[in-house]
Amino acid sequence: MKENIVIKTRQRSFTIPAGRPVLIRWECKNKSRPGVSVGIGWLKKGDRPHTVELVHQTFSTWDQAENEYASHWTIYESRIIDIRPLQRI
Repeated sequence: MKENIVIKTRQRSFTIPAGRPVLIRWECKNKSRPGVSVGIGWLKKGDRPHTVELVHQTFSTWDQAENEYASHWTIYESRIIDIRPLQRI
């Protein structure tokens, strides 16, 4: 059975099943692109306390011969604005 990830922010507490895709918004402090970022992916606990990792994977096939791009972002729990679990169709 998969564990739940509990994320506590100043305003809310989120409980997300591990491995479930989410839409997440957070404040970022990137030097070249400060502001609010939005990502879709899977959450897992970060290496440091009070952090989560957003794992994002993309895949492309038609005429590009199977491209794949995997990345992850480390996000501080205090910077999270909103998390919305994605629903199955």
